[in-house]
Amino acid sequence: VVEYLAERARQKAIAMGEDHDAAYWNKRNAVERAEALIRVNALRGAVVELKYDAMVDWIDTFLETGDEPVLLFAERIKIVEGIYDRYREMAVKVRGDITNEQALEATHTFQEQDWCRVFAANISSAKEGFTLTKASHVVFMELMFAPTDHSQAVSRVYGRTNDPHGATAYYLLAPGTIDYDQYQLLQERQKIVDAVTDGKELDEKQLSIEDQLIKMLEERGQK
Repeated sequence: VVEYLAERARQKAIAMGEDHDAAYWNKRNAVERAEALIRVNALRGAVVELKYDAMVDWIDTFLETGDEPVLLFAERIKIVEGIYDRYREMAVKVRGDITNEQALEATHTFQEQDWCRVFAANISSAKEGFTLTKASHVVFMELMFAPTDHSQAVSRVYGRTNDPHGATAYYLLAPGTIDYDQYQLLQERQKIVDAVTDGKELDEKQLSIEDQLIKMLEERGQK
């Protein structure tokens, strides 16, 4: 498939009188990157499945040893649904395919009802626009590719003027897996974001976290 798409790009460039060699290699590189990203996401999905029981044990312990509410963030809908089903009697959920009215109702329930201690959500759907200051604890079961996604999610619980309080974020990582690689890259990228915020120039040649992750895995496979 990679060769087919690259060759199509070459033939199209020839027909249009453009640099056909450049067209071939540009397309090939783009498709190979897409293929690598698919493999990386499949690997991330496999890891979250493998660590699911351990994460549930951690969450069970958190809920049983206190009465604090908590935000539980994942990315895959399957994980959000699994967590919600397990804690249904004390939980609400927000995911990408619900309506604004349903999301608003879930937020109000979490904020106002004492019985509700768990807010299970898809990171992409709930990292912005929600006020969840009832909680001070945020748990990430999966990682995104931008540190700002995590900081925005954590900021949902920061206390407002009438109720100032901070936040504690927990990252549930599987040792020795792609989890740790991605987390380390996120920490490094956060330092860059902080530097830019402080007025320092950003290195435009800096690879994306996705590309850095692909490179790390390739180098590991070659050893």
